[in-house]
Amino acid sequence: MYQEELSQDLKAFGGFPLSVVLILSAFMLGLSALGWQIAFGLIADIVVVIGIRLLFFRQRPVKQRFSNIVEKVDASSFPSAHSARAGTLAVVLAMYFQSTPLTVLFSLLAISVAALRVVQKKHHVSDVAAGLVLGALIGFATIFLVQGNL
Repeated sequence: MYQEELSQDLKAFGGFPLSVVLILSAFMLGLSALGWQIAFGLIADIVVVIGIRLLFFRQRPVKQRFSNIVEKVDASSFPSAHSARAGTLAVVLAMYFQSTPLTVLFSLLAISVAALRVVQKKHHVSDVAAGLVLGALIGFATIFLVQGNL
């Protein structure tokens, strides 16, 4: 039971709800640059992951049935959306706070999200690896684009 709760808690780092909470918290704390970076990163993750899944379908390790395009996108394994979000968050938060211990923490959280997605048979290793790399690239791009426009 403890192991299942821990895995759910760790997986939250790559989840959509935490990203929204972080965006709102950043704006409420007056950290608007961070809020915009996370928001644009989240939007970019969604657009890019859905775009790739529409172009390239790969079954999950435990196949999901689908009967329409929305379900097909959700049933696609490549790339991992959780891993992409976790990668984006890790890069944006690490670059914003510029702290070695926090960078290590955020990196370990992102890697944990990816590992859990494989252990839970939601993704193949290549799916989560691609998600982490994609997320990191989106994170760096978001920082560059948002900083240049604030």
